[in-house]
Amino acid sequence: MNTTGVTHPGSLRIAVVQQDFPVGDIDGNRQRILDALAKAKASEPDLVVFPELTLTGYPPEDLLYRHGFIRAAEQALQSLLKHVTAADVLIGHPQMDQGRLYNAVSWIRQGRILATYRKQSLPNYAVFDEKRYFSSDDQAVSVTLKGYRVGLLICEDIWVPGPTRPDRRSQCLSLPPAQARSA
Repeated sequence: MNTTGVTHPGSLRIAVVQQDFPVGDIDGNRQRILDALAKAKASEPDLVVFPELTLTGYPPEDLLYRHGFIRAAEQALQSLLKHVTAADVLIGHPQMDQGRLYNAVSWIRQGRILATYRKQSLPNYAVFDEKRYFSSDDQAVSVTLKGYRVGLLICEDIWVPGPTRPDRRSQCLSLPPAQARSA
């Protein structure tokens, strides 16, 4: 027990993957994800966190208007599920749902998607033009890992005041960001 009287179940080992996932290279990014998972396995993490829009690279911009591109990203995500057998994985991808496109992250455990969070605060300044491509959502999402409730947010969600709220029961947050590059 710590000094605040809250009992913690133990530590979480989190591997954060920080590497380039080139825009538009879905097949190559899928392989980069598999390579990163293999490398991370040696450190026995509980969770491996990948960047925002890992599968498509960030920012995919007008590629998102191509239905085949979105389908390819969805297929790549589905094909990765069978490879998630040890650590949980949090991976960024576009998600089409009822005709609306979302900037999403999915939490994968033991070959299945446990939860998907959709970005709430879409930036629209400087090199960011997310409102042009994505719909925002307002649902808080959290997943329990080793007794901790981990709330999910994506990048901009953490610093924009207003409607963005993590699950209030969360004890910690996972925040996969991506950094857009200016030309």
